[in-house]
Amino acid sequence: MKFSKTTGCFYPEGLGYSDVPDDIIDVPKEDFAAAMAREPGETLDVAEGRVVVVPKTAPTTGEIKAAKLKAIKAERDRRSEAGCQVAGHWFHNDIKSRSQWERMANRSAVLADADPYLVDGEQVKWKTMSGSFVPLTAGLIRQVVDTFEIQEVATFKAAEIHRAAMTAAADPSGYDYSGGWPEIYEEPQPSTNWTSNTASQTPTEARKKAANW
Repeated sequence: MKFSKTTGCFYPEGLGYSDVPDDIIDVPKEDFAAAMAREPGETLDVAEGRVVVVPKTAPTTGEIKAAKLKAIKAERDRRSEAGCQVAGHWFHNDIKSRSQWERMANRSAVLADADPYLVDGEQVKWKTMSGSFVPLTAGLIRQVVDTFEIQEVATFKAAEIHRAAMTAAADPSGYDYSGGWPEIYEEPQPSTNWTSNTASQTPTEARKKAANW
């Protein structure tokens, strides 16, 4: 086996290379075995004519903070689409769902709060994150849209608080950002006794009760 520091590659012998780097060296079996067993982040170098494994350097404080900030942002984004509670019900608040709610809010803008939200002459029943169905009124639609915005602002504010605290921490790698967020929906464990009642529904009923319809 041979190795070139220039290319960082090993070259098995007997393959008849037409062009090899000028700095190619022979590699003893034990050096090759050590190179193949190196840990992630460790690199290879050549010292005194032999291939050596260079240990991974410890991350700098800046790198630690950057990685922690990336994790905080990921948690913020996850929570931004992890449900929103309104009037005792949990509603999906992912981008697609929010677009649907905003469309319904626009359509029901001229309706009174107590007025039912109708499609094809029937009140829409919206499927919640728990699987239950809620009859929609214009007031509930407006309340859901408003709460989406309030929770989004609160989630981003919590992320900013965590960012500032982590940046100022003596040990940013150990900073815990798991608390201080708005509540999100925690999906319950499925029951082994659950049975579907969709078989008794007519196609029209199933269509009108479809999630995010």
